[in-house]
Amino acid sequence: MRKRGYNQVAKFGKAIANALNAEYNDTVLIKTKSSKTQVFKGRLTRWNDDGALFGISENKSLTGKHILLVDDIITTGATVEACATVLLKIDNIKLSLATMAIAD
Repeated sequence: MRKRGYNQVAKFGKAIANALNAEYNDTVLIKTKSSKTQVFKGRLTRWNDDGALFGISENKSLTGKHILLVDDIITTGATVEACATVLLKIDNIKLSLATMAIAD
């Protein structure tokens, strides 16, 4: 977001939330440190990099909720896995995933 000046997946996420009559919230997951582009990295390198990149801003209001994690593209799944690992630490949470594209 800092580099582009906008979140490229926000419009997609907001449209899904609207269609599901659900709340859209892009402040739950926070990036705890910056990283370089993931495009040229392999799965293992991405997973090692992403493991500590994300945190949760608050989790009490998310206990017992069903969260839809939305991402723009899944290449190796490392970013989604890192985000899910953090989110699944919240008590009694159900997690689903939506993505705009999957790359081979």
